[in-house]
Amino acid sequence: MSNSQTKRELPKRSSLVENAFNRSITNVLKPIDSQTLSEAFPFATEAMIESLSDQTKTLFSHYSKDRWEAFSEEASFKDLCDQFDKLEKEAIQRIQSPSFDSNSQEVTRDPKLSIPPILIETLTSILKLYQSRLDQQNVLNDLLQSTISSKVLEISKMEKSIKSRLVSIESSLKQLDDVKIFES
Repeated sequence: MSNSQTKRELPKRSSLVENAFNRSITNVLKPIDSQTLSEAFPFATEAMIESLSDQTKTLFSHYSKDRWEAFSEEASFKDLCDQFDKLEKEAIQRIQSPSFDSNSQEVTRDPKLSIPPILIETLTSILKLYQSRLDQQNVLNDLLQSTISSKVLEISKMEKSIKSRLVSIESSLKQLDDVKIFES
């Protein structure tokens, strides 16, 4: 990003996305493409842009210009774009500040981080999958814990039974010894 672009206010990502979608809608024969998306997500990799472009080619041709507002509100797309604008602006300011130390251990957001919504959906899916696996593991852990507890209880009962039998056997042996002593 050039110094002249960082000095002036960065364009709102949501307006760039809206322009990209409107261009696509205006000319249905020329659907949304990599160039219009790269304006909205300037730091995204080429592969990310191509993937997003492929997945949006037909979708947005179904929206007319006056439906942009309804679509963006429904998908909370403007909020997402605004969050990226804010993070990007803060990161650029932090990097350009005189006190910025490139060797600093402070964890900061990468100013080149521009995540298309399709990747957020993928991450959300991965998180849901992880959560379901975690829930399954917790259920399995609970089942194993109850099985182990029941086995420990069973072993404890067997131990008591064995001890009582031993006491009974010892008692019988003592009685036998007493009878032998008495007879002799």
